[in-house]
Amino acid sequence: YRSEIDRFFSTRQLDSNTPCPLKQDIPACLWEIVEVLSRSNKLGRAEIAAYMLNIGGSWRTNIDTNIREELVRQPTTKRPKPLSTHGAIKLTIFCWTKHSGPRNSSSSLYHAQKLVVMHNEARRLLMELSYSVAGELQDVNWTWVELSGIPSSELPRLRSEANNLRQKRIAQVKTQNRKIGRNAPCPCGSGKKYKKCCLDRDSH
Repeated sequence: YRSEIDRFFSTRQLDSNTPCPLKQDIPACLWEIVEVLSRSNKLGRAEIAAYMLNIGGSWRTNIDTNIREELVRQPTTKRPKPLSTHGAIKLTIFCWTKHSGPRNSSSSLYHAQKLVVMHNEARRLLMELSYSVAGELQDVNWTWVELSGIPSSELPRLRSEANNLRQKRIAQVKTQNRKIGRNAPCPCGSGKKYKKCCLDRDSH
């Protein structure tokens, strides 16, 4: 499938009217991202399209559902709530609408950096989706956030912020009177079992 993507984007560079032949059984919100990327002239768009198309399992449905819920929620919250995945798929999405205000790329980047530091990830894809008043996806911006690219002078502050975020996530679950099972996924979002992540860390 990757070779089909490469051929399509090579052809689209020569003829911007080339129809997109890339079809997959993919949720609407994810397909909309791929469609916008196919009309873009930004460098690296083929890699990002391939990354989105390679997402499988329940993450596809989860991402689609969370984007839809975020767009419904923003008229009330007035701010973007990041969606982050874990495990093999390391992706953080911010949705920007008229309700959230202009895209704040520095704030989004800082949040993604905290996750990279918190989970000691080599890199994470940060994707920012800009929607029209009618709720249509207008633009897709992205950056690869790499642990090696974070200045050493920023690491102490990020580690402190990451620890605060981890504790906040654990506390949110506990305040809901929900017991965290030892073998349950850790609420911090690492993708590890609780006993191998924050339970183990808090016991030392």
